[in-house]
Amino acid sequence: SKTTAADLPADIPPLLTANHNGDPTKRLLRDYRTTNADNEERVGLAGLIQAGTSKVDDLITSKKLAYLVSNLQLGDDLVASLRSSQLEELNKFVTKFNHNKNLENQFSLIAPLSAKYGDDAVARTLVELERNADTLTPTKTNLVKKLRSEQLTDWQKNGKSVDDVFNLLKLKGDGFKLLHSRKFQVLEDYITMFNREKSADETLVKVLSTGFDGDGNLVALLERAKTNVRLFNKANELETALLTKWRSDNLPMMSVWSRLKFSDKVDEALSSGKLSMFSKYVSSNYPNTKKNEAMKDFATKLQAWQLEGWLASQKSADDVFNLLKIKEDGYYLRFMRKPFIFLHAIHTTTL
Repeated sequence: SKTTAADLPADIPPLLTANHNGDPTKRLLRDYRTTNADNEERVGLAGLIQAGTSKVDDLITSKKLAYLVSNLQLGDDLVASLRSSQLEELNKFVTKFNHNKNLENQFSLIAPLSAKYGDDAVARTLVELERNADTLTPTKTNLVKKLRSEQLTDWQKNGKSVDDVFNLLKLKGDGFKLLHSRKFQVLEDYITMFNREKSADETLVKVLSTGFDGDGNLVALLERAKTNVRLFNKANELETALLTKWRSDNLPMMSVWSRLKFSDKVDEALSSGKLSMFSKYVSSNYPNTKKNEAMKDFATKLQAWQLEGWLASQKSADDVFNLLKIKEDGYYLRFMRKPFIFLHAIHTTTL
């Protein structure tokens, strides 16, 4: 028989990302409870699917679906929820409803999962299950693929930028380990989709630089990632991409230096990989005819920066002597520039 509005609770809340007659529904962020057992029976999933949706008004159907999803039993275990028969039945209903509808008018099956577990947990789990598809039934494998695709589409429909998705996935908190994260693959997939749909030119290295608050922090992160064998190649790939970006932006040498945001600590400049990265940029971007002049100017600024750092930390002449390891150089001392730096430092620190 035809389903009417009387079959439904009057105060069913809107839930899914869809658009019906110009009135977009929204995700449900709280559970809906009812004590009417007759209503629950009338809107049972099996009966609704059997009846089909072709003769049911879209608005009424959307309220039914909202009611069903609000009563979906989602426990603390996302994997268990994905394997549940309830979600499988709901998927069948959503598939029927979405058939031949425009994207903006379709229901989102991913919405209740994201509301319950968070975008980051859902993304990580779906990629993990997709990589271990041999442990799933064919039906569950298809469901996981559908949800993976739907999550990206849902973000795009809701106007999420690539930077928004970086934050939704909580990648910053993963540090350099993000390069091996399941969520990292999701970010890459979304960038690809975003560029295709928006005719944009977003790049992974640009998103990471923004997400980690600048090129300097990204370079330091990539340097730490290189200490992990599994991450070494990916870190090198991103480092090369960053160098390429600087070259395409035609950045002057000192602009790169500024972007790297060196601290006053010389040791940090070396261990963070920033000085090495700067050297690579200069070596690859400046012709030999200009390199000597450019490096001479840079060396002067670097020496001044080093001396300023010693002054700021109140290093004495003895401290500088030890820092430069002059005593260890012995005979070779006279062939090196260290004595000149040392004398300059003594003069500066005693003014």
